[in-house]
Amino acid sequence: MKRKISILLVLCLAISMFAGCSKPAQAPAAKPAELPVLRVATVSAICGLPIYYMREKGWDVENGFKIELNVFSLGAPLLEALAADLWDVGCLGTGPTPLGVTTYDAVYILDANSSSGGCDVFVRKDSPIAKATGGNAKYPTILGNAQTLKGTTMLTPLGSNMHLLGMLWIENLGVDSADINFVHMDQAQLLPAFDSGHGDFVALAPPFSFTARKTHVTAATFEAMDVPQYDAMIANRKYYDSKRPLIEKFVAQYLRAGDEFGKDHELFVQSLFAWQKSNALNDNIDVTRAEAAERHVTTSEEAKTGRFGLTPRMVGQFLAGQGRMEKDLLPKLEANIKRDVLDAALKILGK
Repeated sequence: MKRKISILLVLCLAISMFAGCSKPAQAPAAKPAELPVLRVATVSAICGLPIYYMREKGWDVENGFKIELNVFSLGAPLLEALAADLWDVGCLGTGPTPLGVTTYDAVYILDANSSSGGCDVFVRKDSPIAKATGGNAKYPTILGNAQTLKGTTMLTPLGSNMHLLGMLWIENLGVDSADINFVHMDQAQLLPAFDSGHGDFVALAPPFSFTARKTHVTAATFEAMDVPQYDAMIANRKYYDSKRPLIEKFVAQYLRAGDEFGKDHELFVQSLFAWQKSNALNDNIDVTRAEAAERHVTTSEEAKTGRFGLTPRMVGQFLAGQGRMEKDLLPKLEANIKRDVLDAALKILGK
């Protein structure tokens, strides 16, 4: 009996060995297909935060595409990169947006974030401008007048939102821009230069404006002149149609980030601080908290119900009035402000 059992065991073992030998080798797991790439550009301001956040969360890969991100310090070089066909979608400030939409035929697709809060024109405490009031009865809180402004020098990143703020202030005080000297500097250079005695006034955005408020006087803000401001998201016309599904998904995830920040303010603060540090803009979280108290990323509800495209229309009119953009380009600006990508993105989010 034991002999029969032993023979049976040997036979079973032999069969299993032959079966193992005859089994074909298992094919290696197939690699996932290469995801389509969306080339995204942004200035290093709050409008870039949702892009940074969605990449950190992996939302691009989760939704079937990959973000290739390039960060610029200012809008002007970002638009130069557009002219060189180096990106598909870009986020930038309000000042250069109408020129990008008209000169480079870009398509305005989203009011990205509120950008007016925390933007100030600063003068020194001992400046004659700081002591001049009543320069415009419609906007009684702004400082300065034509007499104190003519012949002065402004430090600014030319073509930026801060340049626009200074120009609006000058215009509201009845001063021609030809009577002002403009010195171009990058954002990080502005406050140190002004503190060192250069220039007569400077327009600063967060986080630099919050530091400047401690030692200088605010002469004007967007709010004081009743000017709503949103940073912009624009699309490269060349890929507006061919990459439309990717762009729609991207905008949906951008708004998804805005919704998360809107529900959790501390998440917004910490994420903004991480974004600022990654761009060497700020290492003081108190400064970040001050900015987060005055600005926000557009939420899906705000995008759905807000006055879409108001900012580029207003800025375009201003630039044309100042002779900085041809008036015959205004119809092109209007034609290139398109809501269809936004509506598709809201549909993706079920809004």
